[in-house]
Amino acid sequence: MDEASKRSESLLFTKKSASPTHLLPKQFERVSRALAEPRRTLILKQISEAGGEINCGDLAAMHEIGHQTMSHHTKELENAGLIEIRREGRFGYISLKRDVLRAFLDELSEI
Repeated sequence: MDEASKRSESLLFTKKSASPTHLLPKQFERVSRALAEPRRTLILKQISEAGGEINCGDLAAMHEIGHQTMSHHTKELENAGLIEIRREGRFGYISLKRDVLRAFLDELSEI
């Protein structure tokens, strides 16, 4: 993760422990918007079913959409803090950030 991403992520959470336990209002809104798109919730489910991490190419092969559309969906999920994309050479691996999802669900349950 580059320095700008780390700075951005630190502004999205209030930390009571090592992992985010409380989302700031802006982050809660980003996660809500990201999850409002059914394909994105399906993408998260597929990452989870793959053991929490999946190759970008394998994920794209599961969907009958163009590369640009898949890239848009993964970028929205990444901006919301729900996934992290790790690069290894020409390959990308997407992992689910369960702590962010759990924090979102905790906040949602308090409404």
